[in-house]
Amino acid sequence: MFTATMSGAVASVLTAVRPPAADAAGAGARLSRPMPAAAPAATSPPPTATAAAAAASPTDVVRQAYGAFAAWLAGGGSDPDFAALEDFFADGIVWESNVNGGFKGQGKADLKRFFRWVSQANDIRAFDLRRLIESGREVAVVVEHGGVGRVTGKQYSATMVQLVTLDEAGRITRFKEFVEPAVVEALAGVPFPPAT
Repeated sequence: MFTATMSGAVASVLTAVRPPAADAAGAGARLSRPMPAAAPAATSPPPTATAAAAAASPTDVVRQAYGAFAAWLAGGGSDPDFAALEDFFADGIVWESNVNGGFKGQGKADLKRFFRWVSQANDIRAFDLRRLIESGREVAVVVEHGGVGRVTGKQYSATMVQLVTLDEAGRITRFKEFVEPAVVEALAGVPFPPAT
């Protein structure tokens, strides 16, 4: 399980991987930020792609990638934290989302463009992996998440489904997410950064 305790920009992140036996549904990663300021907690270093490659299953790799996502959020969306997250993805990653009128990108430059947009548009306050379902090299992830659109000021609390495909080396090659209309509405008004 990973938990992020954040106040203001973000106070700290605790990262750890919950073993599959700890939760029969395969869930176990949680990122939440209480509204009142919380005291900083001790931090562990974020997981790395090296650790992911040694993972026993695609579900373990996906959990570790979400741990790196939590560290990236905790770091305020900084480039050094993004580098650790980016290591989980194959060079030719295909990323699709129905958010903000739809996004489809390929390659790490587009991946970075999407995450830059996330940091500009979305103040994520809760991110809870509810269920991970593995089939071969694919993992379906059900996420409960909440936050506030940075431009609209609209709060949202919604369910999101993400479909993740990994290659034999344990790198994510395809990521497709489906978010509810409440998220789309809350994050409106921030265009995706232009492709470089």
